[in-house]
Amino acid sequence: KRVPFTHRLALARGLSENTFFQRTSADVCLCPQRLYYANGLNQMVSSLTCGSALALTPSFTVETFFHYLRELGLTCVSASVPFLHRIHESMDAFAGEGRDHALRYIRATSGSLAPAVADALEDFFGVPILENYSSSETCRICCNPLPPKARKRGTVGPPSDCEVRIRALDGRFVGTGERGEVMVRGDRIIDGYEDDDQANAEAFVDGWLRTGDEGMFDEDGYLRLTGRIKEMINRGGEKVSPAEVDAAAMAHPEVAEAAAFPISHPTLGEEVALTVVREPGSEIGEDALARFLLGRLSGFKVPRLIFFVDAIPKSDAGRVQRYRLADDLGLDLSRATEPVGAADDRTPTPLEFRLQRIWQRILNRPHVGLDDNFFLLGGDSLMAVDLFLQIELELKHRLPVAALFEAGTVADMARLIEDGEPQGCLVAIQPEGTRPPFFCVHGASGQVIGFYSLSRYLGPDQPLYGIQSIGWDRSTPPFTRSVDMAAHYVDELRKVQPHGPYFLGGYSFGGRIAVYMADILRRAGEEVALLAIIDSSSLAGRRYVTFGQWLARINAPGGAARIPLALRYAWFRIRKAYDDLYQRGRRLVLFPIREHYRTRGLKVPLSMARPDRLNLLIRHEHRNMPRYDGDAVYFRTAIEDRSMAHPDVKDSWTRIITGRLEVIDVPGTHESVIQDPDVRHVAHVLRLRIPDPAAEAAPPLTAEGR
Repeated sequence: KRVPFTHRLALARGLSENTFFQRTSADVCLCPQRLYYANGLNQMVSSLTCGSALALTPSFTVETFFHYLRELGLTCVSASVPFLHRIHESMDAFAGEGRDHALRYIRATSGSLAPAVADALEDFFGVPILENYSSSETCRICCNPLPPKARKRGTVGPPSDCEVRIRALDGRFVGTGERGEVMVRGDRIIDGYEDDDQANAEAFVDGWLRTGDEGMFDEDGYLRLTGRIKEMINRGGEKVSPAEVDAAAMAHPEVAEAAAFPISHPTLGEEVALTVVREPGSEIGEDALARFLLGRLSGFKVPRLIFFVDAIPKSDAGRVQRYRLADDLGLDLSRATEPVGAADDRTPTPLEFRLQRIWQRILNRPHVGLDDNFFLLGGDSLMAVDLFLQIELELKHRLPVAALFEAGTVADMARLIEDGEPQGCLVAIQPEGTRPPFFCVHGASGQVIGFYSLSRYLGPDQPLYGIQSIGWDRSTPPFTRSVDMAAHYVDELRKVQPHGPYFLGGYSFGGRIAVYMADILRRAGEEVALLAIIDSSSLAGRRYVTFGQWLARINAPGGAARIPLALRYAWFRIRKAYDDLYQRGRRLVLFPIREHYRTRGLKVPLSMARPDRLNLLIRHEHRNMPRYDGDAVYFRTAIEDRSMAHPDVKDSWTRIITGRLEVIDVPGTHESVIQDPDVRHVAHVLRLRIPDPAAEAAPPLTAEGR
């Protein structure tokens, strides 16, 4: 495609560069790229329009750069990522050159600069390293600004002299935190490609240029690029962003560089592969890196194949060409079509054999290896529920679904069943990180496997402990009273964190238990810094609207058409009243019988020992919850437009929380609010409410360095 570079565009772009980077005639700028590249041409025009000097390199070497730095008095550098990586690799050899210079800034173009490299260069030169996003069609789209404005690693900065929006696949423009295609418009953007009507029809939509890049804006309006739309890997219908996989791999301290790419697969269509350059001296292997990635990516996004190489090939512009990567490196992709786990190194025990058959059915795989991880095989929280239900039915052994965090393979699960160890209530979903731990209480199901997605969005620096119901293994009796349950949970969490401030939360049923826990801690003189109630009903107000209110809500017609609606409303209320009466009756009968078994040391019948069933009966206590003299954050989803639920179902927490109640409306339904992708909104708010000690201790960045 030919990009017309008109005099109008040249002048507009040159003046914009000078304004944004505060260029004057006193500057000496280095452009190590040829002038026929867009960056080279823009730097030339910028220098001409402000009267500054432009230094060109006939052939680039690190020695040339440091020679120009001394002899020409360079003040600004606009260079591609490979150029900056080569300087980074040579810093030790030029240790004395890092401070005695006139540099004001260094801008990274044509690619993503690893945060560790950017920080190291910034420390070495003592000037800001500015990550930039641009193209031949647009010139500069976004750029991290000069001090004193903030620079954010991992982003390309806020929009710069043009409009930038994110557009979903269905054509909607979306807001903060939502991914989509980056769209651009402004007076520095081309009107169209030369003599290419088809390309113009595909690239321009209602005056907006489609960049083909996927990205999202953060809460500060900084753009984070997540991949190329055309580079998305389609793994059996699941879309995987290579840039997301790259970033997760680069978070490992022993990974210097990483690039995900697609490979052909006979049944999935495409599979995810990853090529990695290790840090010097590292011996990290494929299994260790895969386990690391599992804590940061959904199971289907974790690469099936990982290759370790000395260098990742790039184009002249410094970009990784993902669809050519396997050929360029001459990689052996034969393992991609091998059945996962086909080569077990021993014969399974009878219990392992039975577990393998159950896993194969649930995961829909012809074979599951003894040491294959459930999530790496594509398992998710819904599959996990089915898996443990089948284990209970066939093996007559009950485990909490969260056991997958401890026993994520067939072999580990078999050992857990054979050992018969009692399962505690505290599950370390993500125990690592510098932030204070966040404790989150289960819903009515008693399980915490659903918090797996929440943990991923909270990030690897945020410890998360799920609190699950006890009694799944039938070795310890589950609770029948909320106050006893809350007191036990408090005792357990204090074994991890003896003193406050505490950061607590709970989903649905668990939100009410978390309120009981917060009250116990406050009465003990401890600080509860955060109480997060995730779409829980307080049960303190009205539950259903009147017939007239429901008719208004659904905009019902008048006359005889209301007769079937009246019958429908009456039947709904009768059924709900019957269900309520039935559950209260079960509670009055079952709880005393169960207590009789417990006090005499008898084994409680299975029908009276399931924690999830008991939780449904316990919830009747919550209609008379005591007031909580503290603050809380309430995550609220919307009531369906046509439902008969009263607004009090969502809004009556003001009758329980006597302190400050912050209500945050989040997208999704009651079921989806803790699932991917809606849970990311909850995670985003929680990260803002939980302090980061590392960020608080770090000094602010200045033009002189850190």
